[in-house]
Amino acid sequence: MSRSIFSAVMFIMLLMSVLAVARALEVGVKTGDWIKVDYTITGAPSGTPLPQWLKVEFLSVEGTNATVRVTMHMSDGTEQNATAPVDIVGGGGEAFGLSGFVIPANLTVGDVVYMSGYGNVTIAGETTGSYAGASRTVVYAGFSQYGTQLTYYWDKQTGVMVEASTTSGTMTATGKATETSIWQAAPQAASSGPPVDVYVLAGMTTIIVVGAAALIIRRKKEPPEKVESSQT
Repeated sequence: MSRSIFSAVMFIMLLMSVLAVARALEVGVKTGDWIKVDYTITGAPSGTPLPQWLKVEFLSVEGTNATVRVTMHMSDGTEQNATAPVDIVGGGGEAFGLSGFVIPANLTVGDVVYMSGYGNVTIAGETTGSYAGASRTVVYAGFSQYGTQLTYYWDKQTGVMVEASTTSGTMTATGKATETSIWQAAPQAASSGPPVDVYVLAGMTTIIVVGAAALIIRRKKEPPEKVESSQT
């Protein structure tokens, strides 16, 4: 094999490797995107302020790096805010203890993603679910650490986290995406026919029209009343 042919083959192999890595590290979010997650927590000590919802806003996205603003609303009415850098392909960053809230897009079963504080996590499956008003295809992973069981679900198309649950002792916490600007909520299903009040209105209109017509016909058939003139 000549040197030129060898160089061409090596270049093609290198290009294929670069393209494969680029595909694996695809970023699915953009500047201005945001998502809100509502929390449900049970088994926590009474009187403890608990998070009710969390909103993640992507202030800027450049390549695989992003800057996000995280707002957490507590059950006592207070809110906590933080702005932090995020490496989308390097664990998703960590704010308020939430690691991996965004990962590369279009991952499939068997792919490995690194999560800050947890190490490498393998995508275990793919399914569909309803999130923020729309049916979405999601990938998920489950793992445990120090006696705590965690399960994460990410929107496959964008890589953003849409659901997470954790169980530790008697406490269970679940977060689920309820609002977002990243995708449109599905429109409400159209009714198969006019609503009941339309039928009622149509029936009432028909009765009024028929009744009025009958009254007009009856008046036409009645002889005119005689008018008696008064004598002066």
